[in-house]
Amino acid sequence: MFRIAMVGFCATVVLAVSTTVVASASAITMPYFELHATTKAFTMSGGASTWQLRPGSPLMKCTANTATGEIEENQKQKVEHVIWKFTGCTQGTKRCKSFNTNNAGEVISNETVGVLGYISKSPLLVGLDFKPMAPATNLAVFDCEEGGYIITGSVIAKFEPVNAWCGETAPAACKLVFAETSGEQDPERFEGGSKDVLEAEYNESGIIKEVGMGLTETLKPSSKEEIRVVA
Repeated sequence: MFRIAMVGFCATVVLAVSTTVVASASAITMPYFELHATTKAFTMSGGASTWQLRPGSPLMKCTANTATGEIEENQKQKVEHVIWKFTGCTQGTKRCKSFNTNNAGEVISNETVGVLGYISKSPLLVGLDFKPMAPATNLAVFDCEEGGYIITGSVIAKFEPVNAWCGETAPAACKLVFAETSGEQDPERFEGGSKDVLEAEYNESGIIKEVGMGLTETLKPSSKEEIRVVA
């Protein structure tokens, strides 16, 4: 009886240790932000952006954009309350405008959240997957002088650099790169994950098409200090 009890005890100890190791390993499998900054708030800015319906029909072009957001404070694996403001937005000769602004040519997103993940572990590529932040159910709603577009889904941006400090006082700038070709987003998913792309519905028609967004952003901590993504 004593031997059986000891075997059971050892098995319990091994199981407990294994569970702890697995839990510890799972806790560090995802990329995370490390901060030298004294504030979690940041701003972003970028130049021209392109939005195309797959397989290559132009949806909208904008000349510039800005954004604000915060790095999530606890696990530091996501950014939240991110709102983009696109300006100089047109569809051909028509000016586009979202329903939450009075300024022609201006498209303002709803609040979004971006979660860090691996685009690829070899070579090492890390991204942020942006989607509407609850209670919002879409990224943006806008029209281009007629009808209206509802943009839903999510979109992945590559974060650069990885495992290196970036910011105004660092050697490198923090970059977010959204890439698309003829409406096809690159990347469309995290490694081993499901497809994450934007979709557009025109004038509540029920016809939904994929949307590719091309844009490069520079991210700056509001404290003008440094951050890095550890992966």
